[in-house]
Amino acid sequence: MGKDMTGLNEKISNLIDSGLPVVSLKSDHNDIIVKALTDVSRNTGKAIYVWSENDGLSRIDAAHIAIPRTQDVGHLLNHLSTNKHYGIYVLQNLKSHLNSSLLWQQFAECIAATAENNSMLVLLGEEIQLPESLRSLIAQIWRVRTESGQTGPGDVVKKAV
Repeated sequence: MGKDMTGLNEKISNLIDSGLPVVSLKSDHNDIIVKALTDVSRNTGKAIYVWSENDGLSRIDAAHIAIPRTQDVGHLLNHLSTNKHYGIYVLQNLKSHLNSSLLWQQFAECIAATAENNSMLVLLGEEIQLPESLRSLIAQIWRVRTESGQTGPGDVVKKAV
């Protein structure tokens, strides 16, 4: 593993250990972030799940462990709102799927349930413009950048919402 990945894995691990219920990782390099999260899961044994529209929700370190009927965003949010098990849930490119007030309400319920279970939602990819009522629920936004200032696998910079 390269020095850049080791540093990123460390930063991702620290982020997970922070106890924040929701974070947003804005990056054009989702594949690098998913690789770092996979490494962290394998090294720590933490239950990290990743969601994509095509595959639904599955364990990041064992894609064959999939949660049935979670490709649809409504079903995914319902699952996360009612799930009582600890987990870190990485939701990739969710923005285009939050296209109704009902889904935004489900998303708010999901955030509340995540905080109650000491779990974490990681919003990965494009920036989500949150309604004012939800902005205070996301403590920090993280952006992955290289030293040159370009988005990439370099420093994780903290920014308040």
